[in-house]
Amino acid sequence: MYDVKSMINEITSKKEINNISFTGCGGSLACFFAPHYYVTHESKKLTTVYENANEFANDTPANVGENSIVVCASRRGDTRQTVAAAKKAKEVGATVVGLQLETGTPLEEICDYIIQFKDTGVDGALYEESKGAYALKIAYELVNAVEHNDKKYEEMVAAMEKMNTIVPEAQKAVVPDAIKFSINYAKNEVIYTIGSGTAWAAAHQQTICIFMEMQWINSSAIHSDEFFNGPFEITEPDTAFLLLKSTGATRAVDERTLAFLGKFSEHTTVIVCLILLALILFARHEIMKDYDEPNVVQNVVEMIVEKMDAMVVSNMGIHAKKYLNYVEALMAFIFLSNISGLFGLRPPTADFGTTFGLALITFVMIEYAWIKTKGFGIIKDLLDPFPVFLPINIISEFATPVSMSLRLFGNVTAGTIMLGLWYALMPWFAKIGIPAFLHAYFDFFSGAIQTYVFGMLTMVFVANRYE
Repeated sequence: MYDVKSMINEITSKKEINNISFTGCGGSLACFFAPHYYVTHESKKLTTVYENANEFANDTPANVGENSIVVCASRRGDTRQTVAAAKKAKEVGATVVGLQLETGTPLEEICDYIIQFKDTGVDGALYEESKGAYALKIAYELVNAVEHNDKKYEEMVAAMEKMNTIVPEAQKAVVPDAIKFSINYAKNEVIYTIGSGTAWAAAHQQTICIFMEMQWINSSAIHSDEFFNGPFEITEPDTAFLLLKSTGATRAVDERTLAFLGKFSEHTTVIVCLILLALILFARHEIMKDYDEPNVVQNVVEMIVEKMDAMVVSNMGIHAKKYLNYVEALMAFIFLSNISGLFGLRPPTADFGTTFGLALITFVMIEYAWIKTKGFGIIKDLLDPFPVFLPINIISEFATPVSMSLRLFGNVTAGTIMLGLWYALMPWFAKIGIPAFLHAYFDFFSGAIQTYVFGMLTMVFVANRYE
């Protein structure tokens, strides 16, 4: 095992060090984020740089010079950009430390010190011998040599020794979850990774090295807190997220993101449908009962049905009988979906796939009524007022389901996002009482309005085709 402590003592005995820089490419750069993070948050005297090797070589930071240590890594020791960065570091007078797996490499010829790391778990290698562990050792040995923070240093040394046991055990522990994740999301074309603190670099490495390079899966690394500054907009029930929950100071950030993601469930549509079916069966049971005097439930059910029937008849006239069941079932489903947020569910209507599917059914009914009434006369309608308007008239027909679905989807999703952000961002005392008024508006009031609008549009569009 390489003696990092002796190396750091030798360097600091020759010259004063005020900067340590970490550079590399891909996974080799990602493993440097933890030591960079450590120096940034634990040192009061040292500056630190964490930069891609190509950027470092072509636009070297101004604080890198004779009083700097530049740590670079390349698995095979021949990565062109990393070798160039090492050369540049030597030119500005920095002490260069290289991490590599192989021997006899171009990187070895340039660096002042070479540390040969091992792959953890291969041939009995310990975590302490890994690339990331050596980089972290360099960081805390240097901070201690410059600032003599013995207590923190002792904690880091003790923690590093424990990692030799913790890492292998952790790898075994996550295997069942890893298998489950791979089965559930094997067909996903996109998987996002989320993390914070030192885990953010792990999320980045997972994204570029594991998902994109090895699995050919589109991915993007998202910081847990930055998730709320745009990325949450793409969150859908079937969107795959891999969140690396930190055990450090930023854990609360990860918990907030996880809480938001937990509100999304792909099973909500099924739940709403089952509730609707149960209500229909219950209503039928109550209506069919032979009471001497109607009870309250029967009266309420009959009143709702009569009001719905009257609304359909008033809008569709003599054609209402054919569409009564569909329109009333449609509005019942939409309303129950819209208010499902009251019960902690994600409304199915906040998914464009659901609203577009409903709009497509309405579209088919519109076109059916049109063809049934006009027959081949629809061609004349499409050519009105002039034949040149044919493309525009066709587009206007297909615009109907798009506009209907977007209107419902947009309004419900907006309410869902607003409530999700409130629960995620507000302190605990703001979650007592106040959300009730928000739910009353976004879920119940707005949900009822959107139900009415979608139902009315369905009835009016279909009825107009019979004229």
